[in-house]
Amino acid sequence: MIPDRSTKRFDALRCKIIFASVVTIVVSVNQSGCRILQHPVSQRVAHARWLTNLGIEALNKQQLEQATGCFTKACDVCPDDQRIRLHLAEAHRQKGAIKQAIAELIKVLPVSDNPGEVHRKIGELYLLDGQIRNAQQHADNAIYINRNDPAAWKLHADLQLRKSNFGQAVTGYNRALSVDDSNELASNIDKNETRYQLARALTKLERHQRALTTLESIANEYPAQKQPERLVLQLSEVLVEMNLLTKASEKLKTACSAPQASPEAFVALGKVQQKLGDWSAAQLTLLQAQQRYPNHQLIKKQIIEIAKGNHEIVNR
Repeated sequence: MIPDRSTKRFDALRCKIIFASVVTIVVSVNQSGCRILQHPVSQRVAHARWLTNLGIEALNKQQLEQATGCFTKACDVCPDDQRIRLHLAEAHRQKGAIKQAIAELIKVLPVSDNPGEVHRKIGELYLLDGQIRNAQQHADNAIYINRNDPAAWKLHADLQLRKSNFGQAVTGYNRALSVDDSNELASNIDKNETRYQLARALTKLERHQRALTTLESIANEYPAQKQPERLVLQLSEVLVEMNLLTKASEKLKTACSAPQASPEAFVALGKVQQKLGDWSAAQLTLLQAQQRYPNHQLIKKQIIEIAKGNHEIVNR
């Protein structure tokens, strides 16, 4: 029996309806199945995010054990999340657990979207741990990946300074400081800290005027009475090398007049006064220091040296 046209049209329409229904069912099942599969993943991500936020909050409050615990649990939930592992490495670093911090950063390297920064962070930690060769390797990798990263150049310079390659250190610090402030990587370094180290390298090379100019560029950012003691001490060292003893003495007197003046500041002033031949002033400075820090060995040692010097002068 040959079906007529109306039967054919009906069968065709029926097939379309059945096909559409099957597709709808399959899509519905697939979508439902995706939701069933995705739900645990979303739940894990949300849990890891919650733990991470708790860890960041604890880290900001210097609750380092709690921070480390939160980040560790978050890593267990999402082991491939590089951001969580970077937070965990930072928590370990702040705790002083340098080797654990390095281990976490090494895990990040294969999946990192910024390997240059990770190499640099690893290098900084190796330097902190005294592993100079490993630190240099990662510093070189960081510079190879991004030659415009000032923090990578600073790390390179720090390593050269540690190895007494003072000329290369100066080159590295200058390269770090040459990055324009408009470069988004410029914020990766503390420019004043870099200048401190540059001045130290220049002093080692006996380029005292350059060292003095570098330190004065920091000093210009502060009122004369509020310059950081670290800056005053380093300035006085350079001034002594340049035989500008009176100027060094004046700066150290200002530092020692501060309520929080350290034993090192008093000892430095005593030594400069001693070089100026003013033994009584040096002795008075150190006696004042001893009243403030009665058990400090450096002060006691310097008092003994001044007493010996006075005795030798009297016996001449």
